[in-house]
Amino acid sequence: MAARYQAQILAQIRDGKRAWSYAEIGNDFDAFRSAVVEPLRQLKYAGVILALSEIESIVAGREQITGVEIIGGIKEGLEVDEE
Repeated sequence: MAARYQAQILAQIRDGKRAWSYAEIGNDFDAFRSAVVEPLRQLKYAGVILALSEIESIVAGREQITGVEIIGGIKEGLEVDEE
């Protein structure tokens, strides 16, 4: 499933998207983390994305990532293999 999310994120990046908010996924922090935050982190570790900024807020007494923005460059022409 992670490869599918990475492929979706790469498609969004190719279309020019550089920032994501948990509000786009119905304010569900867990869904946002699995569908956006983790795939972006994996792309960063793979060298596709050079730098990320994670925006955190305290919600209901817990720190939550509420947004992610690509702040560095992006290596063009790289693909993630879907499993």
